Amino acid sequence: MIDTALDALDTPDRRNRHEPSWRREARLAAADWLAAHPMPTSRDESWRHTPAEDLVARLGTAEHPRTSFRLAAAQIDIMAGDLGGPRLVFVNGAFAPGPSYRRDAPGVDARALSEIGRTAASGPVLEPDRIDGFVALNALAADDGAVITVDARAAVAAPIHLVHVAAPDLDTCLATHPSTVVRIQPGARATVVESYVGFTGAALTNAATVIDVHDGAALSYHRVQTEAPAASHVGHVRIRAGHDATVTCTTVTLGATISRVAIDTSLVGDRSQLDIGGLYVPRGDERHDQVVTTEHVGSRTRSTQRFNGVVDDRARGSFTGRIIVQPGTTGTEADQTNHSLLLTATAESDTRPWLEILADDVRCTHGATVGRLDDEAVFYLRTRGIPEVRARQMLIEGFTSEILDTVADTALRDRIRSRLRAKHQPAEAGR
Repeated sequence: MIDTALDALDTPDRRNRHEPSWRREARLAAADWLAAHPMPTSRDESWRHTPAEDLVARLGTAEHPRTSFRLAAAQIDIMAGDLGGPRLVFVNGAFAPGPSYRRDAPGVDARALSEIGRTAASGPVLEPDRIDGFVALNALAADDGAVITVDARAAVAAPIHLVHVAAPDLDTCLATHPSTVVRIQPGARATVVESYVGFTGAALTNAATVIDVHDGAALSYHRVQTEAPAASHVGHVRIRAGHDATVTCTTVTLGATISRVAIDTSLVGDRSQLDIGGLYVPRGDERHDQVVTTEHVGSRTRSTQRFNGVVDDRARGSFTGRIIVQPGTTGTEADQTNHSLLLTATAESDTRPWLEILADDVRCTHGATVGRLDDEAVFYLRTRGIPEVRARQMLIEGFTSEILDTVADTALRDRIRSRLRAKHQPAEAGR
């Protein structure tokens, strides 16, 4: 199956391309890894709730994009919004300068890797204990990528926006491999938003993002996936936080028939803090899987995981929250919650805490709930003259606001709410 997937990429040998040495080395390491390891299956512990075999099968029949797809800036404004700061747009994994906004942001270097070439600074390396087949495939097959650097002690007001567009062929499933590297230098403050959008049609997006938040820096990172219903999406985000670093992360999954998002974080510095929240909203026959890992390496670190799922029709939503407290750490605090709202009797939810506590000085809590809309609350709203469809919508919005209210950027938060309302309105109106 691995050979089939690699052959399907039909991409040229990248060893001689004019790209940074770290990128070439990552490609070689990924090729070696794929030659020695199988692709994930649902029998693998962290993939147990994802139909991995279906994703690999789709990958085996997908084609690599061969032609460019032109989009206007106004189209991207409609699909992903204009957040007021620099915006880099990638279509099928290739940089699209036309709809990108080159706004001046002091202290920010936001460019496509194809624009930098051999002059790019050192980049991330594949971590053997953090890699799987899809991560390796991204490193091997990515045509281009975004490289974002925020200078030390810079305070960036407007969000830095990365938009990844899946523009499939009407007759062929295309596989694209968006790649992003973000560096927040010591003492800097910034917000980075990654939007994954797409057109109608079959597409497979295999995305990888690596983020380094250095000592004393603060990052707000938001990942929003609203791809087409026929699409498939696999995403991996790797975040490392240094001493006294603060990271706020939000991931929202509203699209794709199969979607798996893995957020892998390490608090490597003392007194680092992480607050990660997520919202997943599958309906129809969709499968949305969230896999979150928080590793406490430094001492006196604090983390929270808060994920809510709204599952409709025959869909299935899954959450696996893993917390690792390494030996020798002290003063660790970790909290984890997962709440799922099932809108039909045929909807399914999986929730799994996965705790590895290898130190003594730790305070760790976790909790999960699975339930339906409160009939009494719906009845109360109806007695106030609110139609049932709107009453149910209000309760859903209240439930999702627990996560969305953490998104500080008003324009982004309102856009997500609008997409969420649009996704559930047809189903609610039909009841």
